[in-house]
Amino acid sequence: MKIADSSLTKSEEQCRLAAYPDNKGTPTIGWGSIYLNGRRVVLEDVITQEQADQMFETEANEFDAQLNKILGDTVLPQNKYDALWDFLFNEGEVHLMESTLLKKIKADPNDITIPNEFMKWIYSGGRVPVEGLIRRRGKEIALWLGVTLDEVATRWTALKEVMTKQHIA
Repeated sequence: MKIADSSLTKSEEQCRLAAYPDNKGTPTIGWGSIYLNGRRVVLEDVITQEQADQMFETEANEFDAQLNKILGDTVLPQNKYDALWDFLFNEGEVHLMESTLLKKIKADPNDITIPNEFMKWIYSGGRVPVEGLIRRRGKEIALWLGVTLDEVATRWTALKEVMTKQHIA
C-alpha cells in the first residue's frame, strides 16, 4: 500500500525551510525531515520549497516500504493505513515496533481498543502531555475510525480542551 492522503502529516508538521529544533530538540527541516543529503540536519541548514517537497516524497516512499514491511500480512483499509502511516512518520519505526498499538493492530485491526493506544503517545519525554501531540493523535484516531475530529473529542477530554483552546472544535 501507499499513503493516499498526507494532508494530516503536512498539517501537523508544517513546512519550514530553515532548520529548527523539534519538541525533543532534534534539528529538523522541511516537512519534518531530520536528514538532508544523507547527513543529519544542523540548525544552520536552509532549503527551498521544491527541496522540501522532494524530500517529503522520497521519505513518503521510504515510510510506505517500512510500514508495509512492519504490517506483513496484516491488511488495513486505506484510512487506517494512512492513520498508522502518520503515527510512524511522527514517532518513528522503533516506537511503532515496540508499541501495544502495533501488537493490537496485528492481532485484530478491528479491535475497538486501538484508538486508546494512539492516545498513549501524547507525552514528551514520557511525562508531560503536549498539546500538539494530543491534537495529532486525535486526528489519527478520527482518520482510523473514519469519523470527524469533533466526534473523537467527545471521548477524550484532553483533546476537547486543546481543540477549544485553539478554536478548532
